[in-house]
Amino acid sequence: KEYLNLLAPGLSTEKYPPRLEITHEWVEKQLGSLEISLPESFFVFTPGAIFGPAKQWPLEHFRTLATLLHNVFGDPILILGTEADVKSGAEISLGLDFVQNYCGQTSLSELLAILAKAKLLVGNDSGSMHLMSALQRPQIAILDQPLPTGLHQSILMRLYLAAIYPAHPVFQELDVFSNYDCLKLIEPELVLEETLKLLTEKNQTEA
Repeated sequence: KEYLNLLAPGLSTEKYPPRLEITHEWVEKQLGSLEISLPESFFVFTPGAIFGPAKQWPLEHFRTLATLLHNVFGDPILILGTEADVKSGAEISLGLDFVQNYCGQTSLSELLAILAKAKLLVGNDSGSMHLMSALQRPQIAILDQPLPTGLHQSILMRLYLAAIYPAHPVFQELDVFSNYDCLKLIEPELVLEETLKLLTEKNQTEA
């Protein structure tokens, strides 16, 4: 928002939100260097968050959601992130042959190319969330509270982005930045429900 004001007073992030425009050729070039064989259709999970557990949806919820999504859509799930997320990815994918853990195996440009081809991203308040929003691709961002006004809110208002956060009165008594329990109350079934709505909306828009 501050940078927009340098260009001209009154410009808003609602009208000029961050946007990444990439070509099919660029995407294929990045994927050409991958040792990963991408499926035709897939979901992506990014379970990491730079601020740690206070911003992370429980791994067991990601694991449950993976099974729910696979039962409904039949598509595999790719887990992406940094080397710091390898252990989390391994825990989510343990024993699930339709979930592949690729944390720590992609560069930033390769991550971007994979996100551009994903059916939908499910992740926390992280860099991947902002990348997917700038790509204008479908995602579910799981947050510990509504974001304040300004740049972040405008990103969350982008097309095909559903922001889910705890809306129960109990959260008025919790410190959402330090209390991990608030994210536990966002059930995988709710995320599945929002996924179905989001993809239905996308299909109707593109029809």
